[in-house]
Amino acid sequence: MNHLPSIEDVLGVSQTKLGFYSEWQRKMVELRKAHAASEHQRLANQAILEGIADLMMVLDEELRIVSVNRVFHSLFPNEDVVGKFCHQFFHARGGVCPGCPALRSLHSGDVCRETAIFHVHDKTMHFDMVASPLPGEQGRGVLVFKRDVTLQKQMQAQMYQTEKMASVGMLAAGVAHEINNPLTAVSGFAEGIKRRLPLLEDTVPEELRRDLAEYTDTIVRECIRCRDIVQTLMNFSRSAPLLRLVCLHSLIEETLSLLRHNIKLHHRVLFCLDLASGLPKIYADDTQLRQVLLNLVTNALDAVSAAGEEGGTGVITVRTRVEQGEVVLEVEDSGKGIAQENLASVFEPFFTTKPKGLGLGLSMCYTMVQAHGGRIALASTPQGATCASVRLPLAGEGINTPAGEGEGLATGPGTGRGVYGG
Repeated sequence: MNHLPSIEDVLGVSQTKLGFYSEWQRKMVELRKAHAASEHQRLANQAILEGIADLMMVLDEELRIVSVNRVFHSLFPNEDVVGKFCHQFFHARGGVCPGCPALRSLHSGDVCRETAIFHVHDKTMHFDMVASPLPGEQGRGVLVFKRDVTLQKQMQAQMYQTEKMASVGMLAAGVAHEINNPLTAVSGFAEGIKRRLPLLEDTVPEELRRDLAEYTDTIVRECIRCRDIVQTLMNFSRSAPLLRLVCLHSLIEETLSLLRHNIKLHHRVLFCLDLASGLPKIYADDTQLRQVLLNLVTNALDAVSAAGEEGGTGVITVRTRVEQGEVVLEVEDSGKGIAQENLASVFEPFFTTKPKGLGLGLSMCYTMVQAHGGRIALASTPQGATCASVRLPLAGEGINTPAGEGEGLATGPGTGRGVYGG
């Protein structure tokens, strides 16, 4: 027999529902607070990570890229890297790089550091890498930071090179001075013997007289070569320039006029000019700057000629522009390029890859450009292009090249561009 619920029963059920609803409301408030705190913490962590100026990656235990920060995207825009192997993306390798700090960190559980070189957009960049292990419930990972120290490495190399060049300059001056005196004596006495040889025509056998003439000619010729080397050493040690206002385009025109005969001898060389219009004047020693340009263009001609022996036409481009408060002069050639292992030594005194080179040309260029408060660099690509870049400070605002200067180098009036061949 069914009994109707009493008023006490109805009130009990209502109280139970009210209690459940109140508990549910309290839980919802706590969940909202926890969610807000979690979201706040997430945004704070994201702000911290985005504020890091280093390139950052999270890798899984197989060294796949899980996530990256904004600095990564600034260096590699429009790159979908998530899911790719680190060594696959950065080095195009099928396996792990030797000595990989991320792998060492995963295996040892320690923070590992290393300095590595990467090629980014045809530029060689140095990075200090720090790899730190990341334990997790779904497997281990590693956090990798890469700090760009390219400029720091370049400045260190320039300081080291400057100190070395100063020492070599002092040594060159001393050696040149000591060699010059005995060399003058040897050359003078050899010339004296050469003048007196006709007096021996009737007193010594003809064969002996021919031998003596050959010997004295050789001595004089080698003395002249030694004199040129001594002069080169003296120029190398004399780095203080005599500054005056110089129009770089006029200097380029004069220098190329000196080389016009050599350029014509290279029938497979196309010479191109890309000169900025209205280029400001600079304070420079025109003699030293002309020597720098002569060396760079001569090196380009040698490189293009060596490549041209296999057929085809080589191209040499001389260009100027203003960039970041500096006047930039570039000499680029389409030769065979410079081996990567030799790039670090090209400005070393007496370093050369030419069979008959002295190895002082680029060293002198480095010393002269440094004395002007400028910078010189050499870049070479695997495709063979080599570009020598000279950066010199501006003379000051309001001092510009007069209209028309440098236009004689162009095929059209005022274009600042021209092409001519040997």
